[in-house]
Amino acid sequence: MAKIIGETQPVKQADTLSFSPATGWVSTKQYVGPMAEVQALAAQIKGEKTDDDAGTPPTVTLNIAPIAGGLATLDVSYDDDIGTGVEFATWSLESSDYEKSIWTHPTVRALAINCPVEYKWLRLNADEMKKEANYDDLIAVWDCSLAALQTWGISSAVMNNLGSAIPPTDATYGDAYYSAQVGRNFSYKSIWMDTTAGKNYTCTTAPADVGQAGVWAELGSACCGAAQVIITYLRDGVEAFIVSQYVLRKSITMPTSTEDIYALQNVNKRLTPWMMENKEGVPAGLKFALPDYGEWLKKAPSITYERNKMTIEQEYWHAEDWNDYIYIRGSY
Repeated sequence: MAKIIGETQPVKQADTLSFSPATGWVSTKQYVGPMAEVQALAAQIKGEKTDDDAGTPPTVTLNIAPIAGGLATLDVSYDDDIGTGVEFATWSLESSDYEKSIWTHPTVRALAINCPVEYKWLRLNADEMKKEANYDDLIAVWDCSLAALQTWGISSAVMNNLGSAIPPTDATYGDAYYSAQVGRNFSYKSIWMDTTAGKNYTCTTAPADVGQAGVWAELGSACCGAAQVIITYLRDGVEAFIVSQYVLRKSITMPTSTEDIYALQNVNKRLTPWMMENKEGVPAGLKFALPDYGEWLKKAPSITYERNKMTIEQEYWHAEDWNDYIYIRGSY
């Protein structure tokens, strides 16, 4: 049997250092000595779970292998805590489709904001239209200009029914010209009805002086047209529409001794695509798969902390239009 002369303690060999995405940095030490001494050293390291150089309690893996002459090797692998910042990061993007009520579609919401009278009429009469199935009749005969006039609170005293194809906004024959011709003043909120062209105008700013033109805006036709388009939705049985929902997930591994601080600001706040790229670190190679519209809601992270490593899981939820009052925009 071979013997080691003068030294019975296992002899430490050269250290090695390796990195893998799954484990981060791993430091490997090897000892060579008599089997009994190697086993005793392994038991000691198992009990202490301490890196004799760094003095930290890392995850440790022990492996004893016999060699010739009654000797053995002890390989000790430490999940070493030598780095700083993010050691490893993964990103994943998931999407799913779901249906939303047609009343939440952007075109219908725009009607509610810009044409509240027409929107209210549609909401009140939607069930009746479905019951009677008279959509095409309504599209053909419904003149929403009168409904639009109601939002201005117009009285008959300022309604000027002029059957001319020349609108009061014309540079040559404007409201001052017609005021002189018909002896009627075009004041603020006056309505000029062009019965020839079938258009209505309202005076948003009265003339500053006699002979000058006021500021006019066409009234009724835009809201009427938008409302009629939405009636065709209902006529065709469209009660819902499909939207895509995106969820972006980030997972990073960091040493617990890092001096870097993970960004916890802006949780449950809206982030623009620019913020996602420049502040949240979305990889440039992933941009092709991300929607270029809407905003992301940053969710609270979940953290797994184990010995000298921690894993941080972060989610971002995408929507075309978050409620500005409920979710405020993040800042940096």
